[in-house]
Amino acid sequence: MVNPVTKSYIIYYRSDEALNPKGCRFGPSEIYNVVEKLPDILDCLCVPQYGKNMDERVILFLKIRDGYSFNQDLVSRVKKTIERDCSYQHVPEVVLEVKDIPYNLSGKRTEVIVKKIINNLPHNIETLRNPEALHYYYNIPELKEF
Repeated sequence: MVNPVTKSYIIYYRSDEALNPKGCRFGPSEIYNVVEKLPDILDCLCVPQYGKNMDERVILFLKIRDGYSFNQDLVSRVKKTIERDCSYQHVPEVVLEVKDIPYNLSGKRTEVIVKKIINNLPHNIETLRNPEALHYYYNIPELKEF
């Protein structure tokens, strides 16, 4: 984002949280700012998954509000909203439902730990407020063949 007064850039993510699918670099907060406005979504988490050739795709995990359902209509609406408000390059390749989003002790989403889990890398869960949330991110069939 560009500061309208100073014309300097404002970065809303740490570099280890950056997403870079097909050379388009952006932070997960760009996705969160759009998706969290939808009435169906209680929370979300956006992380990269790396393929065998180190190509990257974006995975979006959604925690759905009570009274709403996760279905193909919701996935289509989420993707269209992201494309409209960000760009087609921001649209996640995979959108999945989870029952909980992990947070650290400071109350921040833990993209880095989930990124490591879905990419089969070692990770440390000692800094999590809700480590039980992580069991939703292991062995996801939709993420196996990338």
